[in-house]
Amino acid sequence: MKPDLNIVNGGSLAGSLRETGKVSNTLFWRDALYMGPLPLTDDVAFTHVRNEYWGQPADWILHTNTVSHFFPTLTDVIPRFSEYGRIVLWFEFDLYDQSMLWYILRQLQQSSIEIPPLYIISPDSFPGIPDFRGMGQLHPKQLEQFFGTEVAVTSAQCSAAATAWEVYTSADEETINRYAQKPNPLPFVSRALNARLA
Repeated sequence: MKPDLNIVNGGSLAGSLRETGKVSNTLFWRDALYMGPLPLTDDVAFTHVRNEYWGQPADWILHTNTVSHFFPTLTDVIPRFSEYGRIVLWFEFDLYDQSMLWYILRQLQQSSIEIPPLYIISPDSFPGIPDFRGMGQLHPKQLEQFFGTEVAVTSAQCSAAATAWEVYTSADEETINRYAQKPNPLPFVSRALNARLA
């Protein structure tokens, strides 16, 4: 049986998931897509613009057991996905996570490479934490409560993510506001886009 690949937003959450002892393979990206230029272009060109903005590479880091592999773009790492039985996306409700989720799902949808089944864990609350800000504030034992709660990502959600990314990068407030008001198969699109407008 092939293992899971867990795609997360940030090295801190990736490390906490590995500390549970239930996760060996994580992939994360060192970027924050609520800052800087967001051109609507292909992955390689987009990464080049982002690297210029930050003044350093925003690598994708694939961690397997105790070994880390660095990839310059998502396009470069996607061929490795065939090594996994499924991909579990850990992205919460806020703009920081949602914008990255939209980007990833759009790139996977456009890829010519067959992608394993996609699943998502996307909480906006946690028992006993009234001011839940995200999974990064949880310790490994708390994160264990999410195992088994993942749900399959549908083709409609992938399409919605691609559209959300295009709307988000347009930087046109009227377009963003109009799309944010529509029903969406992804639960936190409106919330994240409204945060963008604010």
